[in-house]
Amino acid sequence: MHSAEPEALNSQAWTRYGAHHLQRSTTVPEVDRISWGFWPTGPGAEVLGALSGLRVLDLASGLGKHAAHLVREHGATVDAVEASATQHERATTRYGNLPRLRLIHADAVEYLTQAIEQYDVIYLGSCAGLRPSGWR
Repeated sequence: MHSAEPEALNSQAWTRYGAHHLQRSTTVPEVDRISWGFWPTGPGAEVLGALSGLRVLDLASGLGKHAAHLVREHGATVDAVEASATQHERATTRYGNLPRLRLIHADAVEYLTQAIEQYDVIYLGSCAGLRPSGWR
């Protein structure tokens, strides 16, 4: 298997998923806490520390709902990077006018390679499906 295949398949899946919800005008749900997995268990944003006035980078931000939560409830300034065009569109439609939230459509690795900004906190909330030994 070519090493780019899982990445390409993942990108295609999220783009299709986002398109599906765009066609149906699915509402982006609000959250009252950050969930670090598939279910709302475990710690919330407190694991990131006090965020008021800090610059935060949210990688693989999806719908932007966690980034928006950090802006609204924790006083952070957040750059949210999402590779899927359709997920980014959904986030922009919902949160595009939220002050202190910048929604960026880019591959996370490419963004990090070229970013000149400095961040106080960087997190990846979508790593629940990753395992130390790799994909299964």
